[in-house]
Amino acid sequence: MATVTQQPSSSRTSSRPSPSCPPVPHLLRVPVQGRIRLGQFLKLADLVRDGAQARAAVQAGDVTVNAVTETRRGHHLDDGDVVVVDLPSGPVAAVVEVSAAGTPAPAGP
Repeated sequence: MATVTQQPSSSRTSSRPSPSCPPVPHLLRVPVQGRIRLGQFLKLADLVRDGAQARAAVQAGDVTVNAVTETRRGHHLDDGDVVVVDLPSGPVAAVVEVSAAGTPAPAGP
């Protein structure tokens, strides 16, 4: 019969972040018109230097969209999507803010 030992409760309540979910200090809101693909957004938001770095980051699994790893550079982003790139210097993030050209603003209360 196998016995199960419990670890002290102090080790279960660690305040350290999980390595799979790096802390993000602030979120930059990046306005876009219409639809945009992940690779394009990474460059527009200055999360990467160029398309080659965008491709490498996505293929390496270093990019998450709404906390889910995304490996398709052509993935279409929606309004409010949170994009995080885990760079060697630390995570950087931005939020997609879609503004449709020619669309009137919603009426207030």
